[in-house]
Amino acid sequence: NTTAALVSGTTTYNATGTTNWTDDVRWDRGIPTALANAVIGTGGTNTVQVTGNATAKTLGVTSGSTVDVTTADSNTGTLSVLGATTLGGTLKVSGSGRATLSGAVGSAGSGLVQVMNGGVLVLGGSAALASLEMAGGNVTASGPLTVSNSFSQSGGTLNAASTFSVNQASGNILQTGGAMSVAGAANFTATNGGISLSSAGNDFGTVSLAAGAAVSVSDTNALTVSLLTSGANQSVSLMAGGNLTLPDSAINTGSADLSLVSGGTLATAGELSGANVSLSGAQGLTLAHGINANGALNLTANSGGIEQTSGGIYAVGPTTVTAGWDGNVTLDRGSNNFSTISVNAPSGTVVLRDSSGALDLGVTTAANLTIYSVGLGDITQSGNVTVSGHFTASAGGGNITLNWADNAFNSVNLTASLAYVVPGHISLQSVNDLTAQEVSATGNVTLIAGGNLTVTGSVNSDPGGFGMPREGGTVALTALTGDL
Repeated sequence: NTTAALVSGTTTYNATGTTNWTDDVRWDRGIPTALANAVIGTGGTNTVQVTGNATAKTLGVTSGSTVDVTTADSNTGTLSVLGATTLGGTLKVSGSGRATLSGAVGSAGSGLVQVMNGGVLVLGGSAALASLEMAGGNVTASGPLTVSNSFSQSGGTLNAASTFSVNQASGNILQTGGAMSVAGAANFTATNGGISLSSAGNDFGTVSLAAGAAVSVSDTNALTVSLLTSGANQSVSLMAGGNLTLPDSAINTGSADLSLVSGGTLATAGELSGANVSLSGAQGLTLAHGINANGALNLTANSGGIEQTSGGIYAVGPTTVTAGWDGNVTLDRGSNNFSTISVNAPSGTVVLRDSSGALDLGVTTAANLTIYSVGLGDITQSGNVTVSGHFTASAGGGNITLNWADNAFNSVNLTASLAYVVPGHISLQSVNDLTAQEVSATGNVTLIAGGNLTVTGSVNSDPGGFGMPREGGTVALTALTGDL
């Protein structure tokens, strides 16, 4: 017979099947105490359930063995290890079970930690795990926490007071539920897979992301991304409830989408490229680098404005720009190339510049709007344009055709094709009163006002333009219901 308890030395648990920690006959030198080292299994396959209080000085779980800290018959398991823990097998904490590993935790081979269904795991020192699976419950780590082979989370919470690092040997680092909070630096590497940490309750400080596929990370507060790599033609989505700080490098998702959302001001730190590109800053956008969207481009500032300070914008698909109620929009770099652009800045001043010549306005609302179009092409519309203040448009090599009946302009300055030999025609209509300050074209001029039409400057149709002889242009001014 074995003694009931061992106060020093090492005791080994040997059994097959599912048995209980308190089965003293299974221990070769008695049930361990706080002064004894416990070893589970010597190569066999067994599960040791902890449904009461269990204590050991150190704990070793060999390959093929499982320690299951759980609840059975209204009895709650509590495991306390005062010193080091070495996992070659599995530690499972479930139900209302609680495991407190106060010393360092290491992995011997393919050790697995499973926390689920309300289980609690407390890691008091540094922990180097092979695999960690969370399906509920709570993991609290006071020291550095490292997972070297596999991590997944479908529920529960992970709280790391120090650093947290995951190196996924294969597949994805996947979070489908729960949340994690990391006070120190977080490092996630999935060389052959993606990184998906998109739970809204996540809270990181600084995070490094290295993936071979797609990347998706959400943070309820501020998020600083120190490194970001993703697979070729794989999507990237970063969302922060506070400021989102990007790495000083280009982000290129190729034929996949790119989405960056900041709860503060979003400022670019490198060139951004992708299929559909969406940039959002709750307190404004600062675009200091090139942006290339092979699909649609969305620029949003919930409050504040959108400012382009450097770089060019190339958007193959439609561009949608939304500024805060009092925000301005300045997209005036000479290398910009839009196709269709829609702007919503009801109380702001909007300045747009396009290098391709052809620019189409979608539904657009602004207090003041200025458009510079350089090159051979027309300024046209595919949506209603409303400008409550002043509208200036210059088509360097084409026509200005903004003649939808529901347009609403106030005062306008218009110039068409003064720098090229092709004639530039102007056709503009407003549903309300219209004041023409200066209008110059090398072709015909047509202005239609739904109310009064007032001319305070010159309205010229100059067919010669820079001495180039052409047929004469015409000027047609119409006030539908008011005075001219």
